[in-house]
Amino acid sequence: MAAGPGVGVVNAAERRRGSRSTPSPRGFGEIQGPRPGASGEPSRRAFWMAWLAAVAAFSVAALVAALAQAAEDAAKREAEQEPWLRIQAGGHTATVRALAFTPDGKRLCSAGLDKAVQVWNLTAVARDLRRTFLRERTIRWQVARGLRGSIYALAASPTEPLLALGGYGAMGSLGEILLVHPVEGHLVQVIEAHRQTICALAFSADGNWLGSSDAGGQIVVWRRGEWKPRTLYEPDAKTYDAPLANLIQQQPKLRPLAISGSEEVIVPACVGRLPDGPLGWKLQRVPLARPDAFRTLEAMHLGMVSALAATRDGRLAASADLAGRLYLWDLEAAALPTELKPGGVVLSLSFSPDGKTLAVGTAVDPKQQSSQLEIWDVASRTVRRSKPLADHVHACAISPDNKDVAYVGGQGHEVFVEALEASGGPVVLQGSGRRIWKVAFARADPPYRIAFGTTARERGFNDYADVDESFDPVALEPGVPNAVNPADWLEPDWCAGGWSARLQPDGTLQTYHRGAARGRVALDPRFEGRVRCCCWIADARGETFAIAVGCDLQNSVFVLRLVPEGTCPVLRHFRGHHDFVASVAVSRDLRYLASASADGTVNFWSLAELEQGAELCGRWGAEFVERGGALVAANVHPAGPLWGKGVRDGDALREIRWNDGPTMREERRPDAIRDQLRNLPWGTQVAFAFARQGEPQAPFQLLPAWRPLATLFVSRDRRWAFWTPQGYYDASINGDGLFGWQVNRGLHVLPDFFRADQFRKKLERPDVMERLLPAGSLEQAFEEARQKPPPQADRVLPEQIAATPRLEIVAPQPGQVVADHAATVRARILVPASGKLLEAKAFANGVSAAGPRLVRERVLPEARELTYDWVLRLPADPKNLIQVLVETDAPTQALGELLIERPAGIRPVRRPRLRILAAAIDQYADAAIQRLHFAVADAEAIAQTLREHSQGWYAVEKAVVLKNGQVTPQQWRKALDEVCAGLREQAGPDDLLVLFFAGHGIVDSQTQQYYFIGHKFRLEDLDKRQYAECISWKDFRSLAGIPCRRLILLDTCHAGAVQPLRSRNLKAGVRELGDDVMFTFAASAGHEKSAENPRWRHGAFTQSLLESLRGEAPSRPAPLVTLNDAVAYVQAAVRKLTNDRQNPVAAPDDLLPFTHLILAGGDDADRAGR
Repeated sequence: MAAGPGVGVVNAAERRRGSRSTPSPRGFGEIQGPRPGASGEPSRRAFWMAWLAAVAAFSVAALVAALAQAAEDAAKREAEQEPWLRIQAGGHTATVRALAFTPDGKRLCSAGLDKAVQVWNLTAVARDLRRTFLRERTIRWQVARGLRGSIYALAASPTEPLLALGGYGAMGSLGEILLVHPVEGHLVQVIEAHRQTICALAFSADGNWLGSSDAGGQIVVWRRGEWKPRTLYEPDAKTYDAPLANLIQQQPKLRPLAISGSEEVIVPACVGRLPDGPLGWKLQRVPLARPDAFRTLEAMHLGMVSALAATRDGRLAASADLAGRLYLWDLEAAALPTELKPGGVVLSLSFSPDGKTLAVGTAVDPKQQSSQLEIWDVASRTVRRSKPLADHVHACAISPDNKDVAYVGGQGHEVFVEALEASGGPVVLQGSGRRIWKVAFARADPPYRIAFGTTARERGFNDYADVDESFDPVALEPGVPNAVNPADWLEPDWCAGGWSARLQPDGTLQTYHRGAARGRVALDPRFEGRVRCCCWIADARGETFAIAVGCDLQNSVFVLRLVPEGTCPVLRHFRGHHDFVASVAVSRDLRYLASASADGTVNFWSLAELEQGAELCGRWGAEFVERGGALVAANVHPAGPLWGKGVRDGDALREIRWNDGPTMREERRPDAIRDQLRNLPWGTQVAFAFARQGEPQAPFQLLPAWRPLATLFVSRDRRWAFWTPQGYYDASINGDGLFGWQVNRGLHVLPDFFRADQFRKKLERPDVMERLLPAGSLEQAFEEARQKPPPQADRVLPEQIAATPRLEIVAPQPGQVVADHAATVRARILVPASGKLLEAKAFANGVSAAGPRLVRERVLPEARELTYDWVLRLPADPKNLIQVLVETDAPTQALGELLIERPAGIRPVRRPRLRILAAAIDQYADAAIQRLHFAVADAEAIAQTLREHSQGWYAVEKAVVLKNGQVTPQQWRKALDEVCAGLREQAGPDDLLVLFFAGHGIVDSQTQQYYFIGHKFRLEDLDKRQYAECISWKDFRSLAGIPCRRLILLDTCHAGAVQPLRSRNLKAGVRELGDDVMFTFAASAGHEKSAENPRWRHGAFTQSLLESLRGEAPSRPAPLVTLNDAVAYVQAAVRKLTNDRQNPVAAPDDLLPFTHLILAGGDDADRAGR
């Protein structure tokens, strides 16, 4: 008989026999995504056995957390204090596991293994003929190492803006549930009752009840208001006898639930092991008012119930299991269900609110190599349509208006939204990240260049893609896309020396030497994960002695010694990816290992001292010697684990602690400490207590796992960032917005997030990053850059974070509809006592506000609280992104953002005005400076085309073009003053000022100040660092306070450039403009030449821009060309003209999607209302 709900409601004690075992904390097991080449794996049964094993497995961290309270407390302290690096690519960067529409249907929330909720605004932006959905905000909850922080469940209240989220908690009891406001983004409440990972959440139709279930089998309902928990089912260990509870815990962590209407919960209950082997499950209907009056439905599910759903009116339910069964229940008829025939094992179900449609998402079928999204007509019990997909459909949801369906299942962590009665393709909600399937080092110098592949192929184990892009981590430049010759890159077996490997049906990797079987790689799939890739490593003599393997689950890389027979022992553990490792490669000089991951990153790992094996250095990156009765650290390697925790030569190790089963062990004897550090299992987390010169240091916990020396992320739109664990980095023009650091603030406060560009002045160090791999460590790279390395490099980032102001925009409210043409923005700024506020600015879609008014100042014990008001004139865009930027002397920046709406049909107060100033030089006074062919023609054509094609929208007031000898600093400043005359007082938020530059640009090597070379500049002045005949980018600060939109077009990277073309040179100029939210559109990424061709009679950039202004750019039905239209067209057109050798760059890229900045087209009707 199935167990019933509630302690004391059903006599569960009578069903328990024998001793109970307390289940270890486990998380919701990962269902692994499809792997290219899986068609070559053994059988359907073997596939599903491996699949189930992977689902049932979880992280060592969770197990350790339950074994000892002391270790758990230390982990929580670390989770609160440590900055956790997070990629911010505009969408998801790992598998999406949950979807939920807000009750008004205007927003879709998505979450998954990248540990954040993305909120997508589904109000179509009127741009192009397509619907374009904006990622409105990211809601972050607490995260920690490994899988802690993964989100497995979302539920949106159907009656109010309230979102429940849960998963593998990082700060509380593993099963905390957060209630947040999806529009405003703030935390409403944290509710706690579960001690294990949350698997499912569901609201009742009236919004008064929330149901939750966890991986241990506990089921709880919460009453709206105080949100006090009522446990319906205790954990399996209390509900079933010990053998059955243990058997259930070995199954996949699939514990769905549904609330039928507003009256009852539907949950699966185990009836025991069936005679033919699998577990049997039946559904129970549990009334919320009287849980003891539950009813058990008769049809049997096998294995585990994988998905549940019920209609809002309580008439129907659907349930599915791992045996492939899908039942449709008529709850009013109380009859046996109708069995439907889905196209695979069902993982997700969703009814439409009217109950007429059922969306079904399946797992990938190993034979078909695809999953399915199926749309069923409930009345006829037939499939209306189905769609094959590349990955498991972990989640699907139908919108509150019964019109749209959202689902996952793409190969790149996408979310799809399309009409239920689809006639076209879906809208794809995604960021700029993508999975990396292959990585390889260069065969020839420069040695550390890498190539990587982003398009999966079906070719079997360890061969998932061809390389198609490249990057040079020494030159800090990307290569030309789609111009990568595979023959130029080392294959994984380049130093195999006769060794080979074959993946076995049981998940082990069998090695062979010249065809003869040798040792096996046998990692524990419950903890380390499954092997996904491998490469070979040779020693200094060229003899192959080790194999490196990349895994899923822990997403680690293990290096193992090759042995004649038995199990290959682990030599080193590398840890730092957030999704499975798809490829590994070793450099030509054998110094580095590179790994590529589905999280979109490539990590570089040091192989220093690898041949020493799994001794102290191999595990911890240090030796320990006994001196005077104390155990002292020696030869601490700068790339090793202990160095990253601040341990240095001479530090004395006084004590270690670790968990041995349920017991916390400790050791203080030097010899015993050494023995334990050599021999403890690799998954053991050790607590260290060091002293320095007799002074105790802060204790810390550490796994014997090396962190990456550096990490590379290259986005789909060709932005890139290259950073170290300490926070130092280099990045492309917009690349420093791709990543940042999250700091947890405890369970009851949402975390803070700091983008890398907030610390640009301190942490962006291209001079250090270009030397990192040749030097071998960050400290040595500083030395080779002739810079003093910081004494504690790992403390620099936390100190920057501590010095950063806390900023909150108090008014207006997120999502507020503002009908007025101006809004008062109020922000509260908390400035640390040690810092000084230098500047506070506010913008609305790039339109700056006048200086702030101080409303209030309070002196607090460790900070000053400043409240400022700005009056912002709002452009007539459908949405306005309000931004507040503050800067301190730390030097750090803080940025606050919120999105407001404008009424439909909003129009400018008056006809917008356009002013144009262009400067172009074909010929320089100094013949040593390379002349250009079309710079002047480009400037004249841009000015003329803007004048002609913008008059339907703008009143063109001024258009000035300075040419050749006219381009001097004096004449430029005079022309700028004339063009800008009166703008500060008279400009409107929809007015536009366009500046165009064509010529040569340079950067001062010491100050990184950007200059546009004037006509009289002499080449010898560059060596003297004399720039009197250059136009300084500081001159543009005068534009900062002009309350209109400002667009700067740059074409300053040409063949024969005065300096070597480096992306950092152009970046220096664009970044200065971005600090005052001036829109920039540059002809290339800085290191690329701006192509010219006599056939075009212009540069490629100008030619394409002219075409877009003349109407070639895709546009709305009304003939308007926006900046977004122009950027999209020009980028595609220039890449096509130049075979991907020139890539125009627009900034700030995070603001562009919200901006409806018109460049050309329009008429009176357009001005009357867009």
